[in-house]
Amino acid sequence: MSVGETGLPARISKANRSTLVALVADNLTRLTERDALQALRHPHASEAMIEEILSSKTLLAFRGVRRLVAAHPLTPRHAALRCLEDLLWRDLLDIGREIRTLPPVRIAANRKLENALRFLAVGERVAVARFAASALFPSLLDDPDLRVLEAVLANSRLTSEDLQRWLATGHPRPEALAFVAREARWMSRPAVRIALLTHRLTPRAAALALLTSASRGEWRRLAEDPSCDALLAACARELLENGPNSVDRSPKSP
Repeated sequence: MSVGETGLPARISKANRSTLVALVADNLTRLTERDALQALRHPHASEAMIEEILSSKTLLAFRGVRRLVAAHPLTPRHAALRCLEDLLWRDLLDIGREIRTLPPVRIAANRKLENALRFLAVGERVAVARFAASALFPSLLDDPDLRVLEAVLANSRLTSEDLQRWLATGHPRPEALAFVAREARWMSRPAVRIALLTHRLTPRAAALALLTSASRGEWRRLAEDPSCDALLAACARELLENGPNSVDRSPKSP
């Protein structure tokens, strides 16, 4: 089915599954990048059509084509993984969070992006942190720049479980813990709050500021924990006995 008087983009838009494969195959040498992208986004795109595009070195030279081929759920896995090579971090970010993409391809894209994080500028890491898939959270939460941490905390995919896991097994710095302690959205989650209150690196002032928003069960846990900071444990006992107004939360020297 070669292109006649009607333009190729119009033919692609009107094609069904079988005619789309034939249209791409018969016009493979004349397809532009835009044509290939249109075909890959077509609701009737099939594995056979993708195989035709994969056979064209000219089309695969376009990064946009490789990105859509890698992300497409009907692309054979070996071909999708091959197309990840030389993609930009923005492409890997999109592929790594695209739920329609094959899981092994998403995993590979996120691994490549994680390895690339150390080469990205702060602004680029912030952009990644805002939209990244959960696989990247451990590395992003450990980022030395608090602007990256702030962006991860605003990521809609981040859950309390992710934060708890980071607090338990990650490498949070005191200044990062103090930053999290000021985030009302996360400090309203009891599991995250107690994980922060009991973390050995949480600055005393940050922990004391959280005490009055904690529950009696949390106060009791802190009061009875022999590994807890002595002043924090004493304040927790005071709260248990006399209530929230009994504690002076101003920072004390160690």
